[in-house]
Amino acid sequence: MQSYEGAVRRKDNEQVVHEYEEILTLISSISQHSISLQPPKKDFDELVDLCVSLNRSVLQVSDELDQPHDYKKMVQVIKTQQEEGASAFAADDQSAYTDAIEMLGSIRDHLYMLLHKVRQLQDTRTETQKATDYIEYLIQEVTTLESQAISNIEIHDQLKQLKRGLGTALEDDDNAQTNGRTRIAVQEINRLKTLLNVSSSQENMDTKGLLGNRK
Repeated sequence: MQSYEGAVRRKDNEQVVHEYEEILTLISSISQHSISLQPPKKDFDELVDLCVSLNRSVLQVSDELDQPHDYKKMVQVIKTQQEEGASAFAADDQSAYTDAIEMLGSIRDHLYMLLHKVRQLQDTRTETQKATDYIEYLIQEVTTLESQAISNIEIHDQLKQLKRGLGTALEDDDNAQTNGRTRIAVQEINRLKTLLNVSSSQENMDTKGLLGNRK
């Protein structure tokens, strides 16, 4: 850039053209480089940050694990993959870049698994309490859907009926029967969500006069 500006000041037109072409070549190279490798470098950096964060989280609960967690070694492994991935990206080496990303993905999954183990050990609820908490969560979700379905009487009525059924399940002492009801309720919630989204989409189209113009 300094050479270009110097040529402009000297009014050296030939040099100006040459420097300008060099700049365009550099920009083109950077642009092609940023597009050629997948996933984007931003996604790679976010994966590295996630692994670092998860490693710290595991360190905080490592005393509760049934196997030792070598925090410092994991730090080094993550750093190595970060450096190899960054070098591969700079060199436009998709294969090596993918290898680094896959290794970081494995590290992420391993750390997630360790955290999940700890959470399972920390969860002292009985099966009945777990079922009750889950049903209450489903009731809250149905209530949220009810507020979204006010303009659709049919779906709103089905949601009310579903919520009554979940309320009955709360009073059921048979865990097997309760689990069966919750599975059916989840399927029904997903079905009504789909119907509600389709209905909402059609209403949005109609506000633009598209449905009203149909013959």
